[in-house]
Amino acid sequence: DPQPTSFPGGTMKLRAWWLCAAVLVVASLALGAAGCGRSVASTTTTEVTYTLLPVIAGGTPEATWGYVDRNGAWAILAQFQRAGFFQEGLAPVELDGKWGYIDETGSFVVQPQFTEAHYFTNGLARVATGPVRPGDRLVSASGYGFIDKTGRMVIPATWDDAGDFSEGLAAVMRGSSCGFIDTTGKLVIAPKFDCVAPFSEGLAVAGVNGKSGYIDRRGKWVIKPQYVGLQVSAVLDDPFGLGGQFQEGIAPVLVQGNGSDVFRGTCQYVNKDGKKAFAQVFESAGKFSEGLAPVEVDGQWGFINTSGRVVIRPQFEYPAGFPTAEFYLFDIQGFHEGLAPVAVNGQVGYIDKSGNFVVKSQYRRGWGFSGGFAYVFIGASDSEDAPGGSGTGRLGVIDLTGRLVYESLPVSDSVITGQP
Repeated sequence: DPQPTSFPGGTMKLRAWWLCAAVLVVASLALGAAGCGRSVASTTTTEVTYTLLPVIAGGTPEATWGYVDRNGAWAILAQFQRAGFFQEGLAPVELDGKWGYIDETGSFVVQPQFTEAHYFTNGLARVATGPVRPGDRLVSASGYGFIDKTGRMVIPATWDDAGDFSEGLAAVMRGSSCGFIDTTGKLVIAPKFDCVAPFSEGLAVAGVNGKSGYIDRRGKWVIKPQYVGLQVSAVLDDPFGLGGQFQEGIAPVLVQGNGSDVFRGTCQYVNKDGKKAFAQVFESAGKFSEGLAPVEVDGQWGFINTSGRVVIRPQFEYPAGFPTAEFYLFDIQGFHEGLAPVAVNGQVGYIDKSGNFVVKSQYRRGWGFSGGFAYVFIGASDSEDAPGGSGTGRLGVIDLTGRLVYESLPVSDSVITGQP
């Protein structure tokens, strides 16, 4: 079920100006993460290939990315500035400041030429051809379009911003207005919204005049804009401040803000008719995944089911490495493949649906499982400039038993020898 919204290199536009650049390197590994006021971009039907895993080969800004197999042995030696998962047989990688696509032999199928490159979904991938927009908190590049697997531009790169295809539609922006196109590039929902997010279960979050609601595939309001939103113009891959995507027929929304903290306050869950799914309200709330959703009560985190009943009492915290609960909620919340990352005493571990630890709390940070693997930060970093920075530690990959499959090493050891 969960699909990566991004990949280690962080080319997906996280839209999160509150994430420091170092954290972006791995924060984009959040697999299926979403929160009250934000939700995940990818609801694709295609699958990521987990035979090869993108990893960083060291702990400094000069470190490079490569790929290891499921046992942690190098399959494609570290040589890229950043790298993503394989999806539909190709993976986006950055070399010399430009993005292209490689196959599982490490050979370029589409030469590096783009400012941004994203995952292929049903044969199409979003790319940006224009320059980076320095200082823009929401739109990272310019000239967005879509290519096929030969690198041919099948939807011209004429959009000021764009999102990936979800349920056959992709969000686009021209000027300061957002709408949706189909896979032929035809505009099917006219640009008339300030900001939009991907479709999920037939509905998409949309914002106007600082309020958010939900539209259908015709662009008609199903739930009128009434929730706390953002006063921005952008296509939001991660619509924090707008409302959560629908999962299992229920979505978290922010009905009242908390002063300057625009992402927290009074959160509730709504059905597709906009009515309350259940009476309880929470300080923060995440989307449902595998029948459970994380909620915050009195500063502690637990899980509820789709009836609103608490099944794992609020007892967990967000780790010290995350400056706010929103970091925690965005990055590591939710059950995936039967396990959910939670924090105790500033250390992340993984619990089952009974609330019991399967992987003890020991990591500085950790992300949800997907394809049998999860990315974690081990120990602490000596430099804030190192990938992960701010004391987050070395990048590691664990399996569902907690076995450490890979751990980043100093560049001099791992890049030169080619050994993980």
